[in-house]
Amino acid sequence: MSLIKETSIDQITIEDSGVIMYRETTTILDDGVQLSQTYHRSSISPGQDIEDQPQKIKDICSVAWTNEHIGLAQNEDMNTQQINSKIEKKIKELKKEGSRRIQTIEGRLYDDVSWLRKSQNYQDAIARLLPKSYYESLNEQESIKLKEAVSIINRKDRYVQRINELEEKIRSIDSIDDIDLTDDELWSGLDG
Repeated sequence: MSLIKETSIDQITIEDSGVIMYRETTTILDDGVQLSQTYHRSSISPGQDIEDQPQKIKDICSVAWTNEHIGLAQNEDMNTQQINSKIEKKIKELKKEGSRRIQTIEGRLYDDVSWLRKSQNYQDAIARLLPKSYYESLNEQESIKLKEAVSIINRKDRYVQRINELEEKIRSIDSIDDIDLTDDELWSGLDG
């Protein structure tokens, strides 16, 4: 019994852009009888490091990649990086505006520490009063406190949901500059 592993490149495609795609086939043989065969596809773009590529692919790159191909690929990479940077900047602005709106209650903007305390107080009130409301009636003050706490926490959850929706929108549209995150229309219906 003699197992042999053979690897070969059996398909190569060169796109007009200079991108080279190839398929490597790995075959396992036992005394000449094929036991298995697997495929692995790879692609490389003009200008990409080819040091670890098979020699056959290096030879093709040296012929197929023109200076124009390499320049276009580098420009495309720079454009992609610029777009991703713009998207991340816009998402950071979104989260800042969303936080500002969450922390503004009845026209008053709470600083981070005050908001955390207020939010924790609301959560504590819900944890303490909600179970109690199932077994006995709450006095008027407790009832008001519970309704206010539930309302504020639900409001925060609605804002978080809108932030997530807007983040998806920012990642999927062509021109993120068209979104004004301070526009009240984007945030309408969340305070009620």
